Amino acid sequence: MLRVGAPALDREAAMVLVRELQELEQQIRRLRDGMQRLLDESS
Repeated sequence: MLRVGAPALDREAAMVLVRELQELEQQIRRLRDGMQRLLDESS
C-alpha cells in the first residue's frame, strides 16, 4: 500500500505500464526459446 501523499500512477499510465511489461515478457520468452533452440542445435 502507498503511504499517504506518495506519488502514484493514474489509470492510463498504469495501463501503459502493464502493456509494456506484457510486451517485455513476450520478448524475454522469445529470447529464452531462441537461446534454448541454439543450445539444442549445438549439442
